[in-house]
Parts: sequence; C-alpha cells; structure tokens
Amino acid sequence: MIDAHLCVKTCDKCGKMIEKTQEVFFVSDGEIIDSNELLGLKYSQIYFVCHKDCWDG
Repeated sequence: MIDAHLCVKTCDKCGKMIEKTQEVFFVSDGEIIDSNELLGLKYSQIYFVCHKDCWDG
C-alpha cells in the first residue's frame, strides 16, 4: 500500500473528484528503499493522477 497526499483531488483526465475507494493510476518519481517481497518506495513528487478507468495508456 502506498500513502500519498494530494493537494488537488481531481482526475487529471476527466476533472472529476477522486473518491475514497476508487482505484487510481499515478506517475511519480522516487527511489526504491526496500525490495524484499514488497517494494518500498520513497517518492518526491506526484506528476499525474487519474481514475484507473480513465487511463488510456
């Protein structure tokens, strides 16, 4: 699980609010800090976030 704090809580594709239980796709930069069974990620910035259903690849 990744915890992220978003200043703007709208989808970058459709502009609608991202609700608590919706799946999202996001692009960020960062570094892998742990790589056992789960990857630990320390990120510095989120560049893009959208509903998973809005993502067109």
